[in-house]
Amino acid sequence: GENGWRRFWNQIETDFETLDMKPVLEDELGVLERLHEDYFFDAKSPGGESWPALAPSTVAAKGHARILIDTGRLLQSLTQRGPDAVRNVTGGNGSFDLVFGTAVPYSVFHDEATGNRPARQHVGWNDQTLDEVTFHVLDGALETMSNGKRS
Repeated sequence: GENGWRRFWNQIETDFETLDMKPVLEDELGVLERLHEDYFFDAKSPGGESWPALAPSTVAAKGHARILIDTGRLLQSLTQRGPDAVRNVTGGNGSFDLVFGTAVPYSVFHDEATGNRPARQHVGWNDQTLDEVTFHVLDGALETMSNGKRS
């Protein structure tokens, strides 16, 4: 009856709140790293807009036309683990946080156009990626629950 359904849903809520979702979310950090690598090699923003081409004078000064890549520090901070990579998964009791980004101080200056420099957004994700990550995490939660793994 109705009391049985309430107990059933209460048990699912309790089970979900005791899951250790950190391993599932840590796997998603790798997904985000690969996604950001694609942004750089496709020269596109998270929303799919192409980055404006470099000015001929910039290409001449750099010696190449790879956008947002001089030393590789910014690219590396978003695609690999290292001193400039910001990666963190925290939480428990049904509430977890995933933090992904870069500690490269000049990264933020590329988000908005200033002077002669156009905006080249390079950190983030779009709705499609959010949906994919959501489904990965949901699948991970269901798998974890079915395997009886609790925190």
